[in-house]
Amino acid sequence: MYLSDASTESDPQTTRQRPGRPLPYREAVELTERKLFDEYTRACAGVRVLEQLRREAMSPQERVRFWEKVLDWLPKLFEIKRTLDEKVRARQISPEDARATLVWQMRHVFPPDYALGSLESELAAARCALSKARWQFMVWQRTGRVPGERRLLHGLAAVPTTLPVPCPPLTCTPPSALLPSIHGFKFPNSFSVTVPLPRPFPPISPGFGLCGGMASAALDYFLSCIPIPSTTAIPPAGTILFNYLLRRQLDSLGPLFNMVRQFMAWTNRPDTKFGPIDGVQELTMPEFSSTISSLSTGKMVVLGLVFVGPAAVSIWLNHQVLAYGVSSGGPGVTNIKIYDPNYPGDDAVVIRCELLSAASRVRCSHVRLSSGATKTVRGFFRMPYSVVRPPCLP
Repeated sequence: MYLSDASTESDPQTTRQRPGRPLPYREAVELTERKLFDEYTRACAGVRVLEQLRREAMSPQERVRFWEKVLDWLPKLFEIKRTLDEKVRARQISPEDARATLVWQMRHVFPPDYALGSLESELAAARCALSKARWQFMVWQRTGRVPGERRLLHGLAAVPTTLPVPCPPLTCTPPSALLPSIHGFKFPNSFSVTVPLPRPFPPISPGFGLCGGMASAALDYFLSCIPIPSTTAIPPAGTILFNYLLRRQLDSLGPLFNMVRQFMAWTNRPDTKFGPIDGVQELTMPEFSSTISSLSTGKMVVLGLVFVGPAAVSIWLNHQVLAYGVSSGGPGVTNIKIYDPNYPGDDAVVIRCELLSAASRVRCSHVRLSSGATKTVRGFFRMPYSVVRPPCLP
């Protein structure tokens, strides 16, 4: 049973059919409406449904598609919540950062102060909303009008419209914390393309990939409040995503490719001071200080890591990453948290640095905390970055 407002669409009436004769078209449509309404009634029995976030126009058909997507998305949301809870228990992130990340993931459907229930209860609410949307769509097809809200005697059946956020969004407040497992690309930096550069610079070899483009692009998506593409496949050359990453790779090398010059110069310097020549560790000291200062104020930094040298080696054996946080690694040791495009989904990769010689130089290493794998970082420097609106992709 249900109660209706006088202003709402009248309820579909039960049709009578003579045995052995097919229903006329109108009666068949009304019978379908009635079945959909009954399904809506059953799905919403005892369910407290989702709250409204936006009131932009949405067609009845779009509303059906939206709730179908929500049903598919909810299990993924709870998997993200489970991962965040595990990271909080492992003290890899703070509860506040985990909450902020979850709220950002929920923003398309739930209000900021929404208390997320169990997966079962949220699925029930979404099924209720979908059942109502399907019934309203059927009525709209016949009458050209969307029926008004209904109050069921045995539960709350008013399911306000919840609309998807435009891409790019009309307003943007990035979450307080970046996590590579959520905000990084889901595929590794494993491209087999040679990128020619103007003389006298050597071409970017396939082994280097597009790490600088991926680091810059991940920050673009984060700051633009646009969900990063969910694909786990490496984008082929010529696709929208590949072309965007290639563009950001070239952007990361600076005007007139001055960062290529810096990679070449630092790669061929000694590790430490040799006579009047500063080594890479001395050159890294001011870069380390300015990076820590930026991270402490919440500003993320794209870094160029010098892995190889000193000698005439390929500069494309070096690397680029996105620094997004800082923590203590013990007495006199600082961990710079990084999104490393070579390790998708890994939130436990850091650049571990130790100040030496009265803080005149710094010695660093690349560490994967999950496996303990370590690689020497001879030095690093900040790379140019300006936000670019990324493409909206699934």
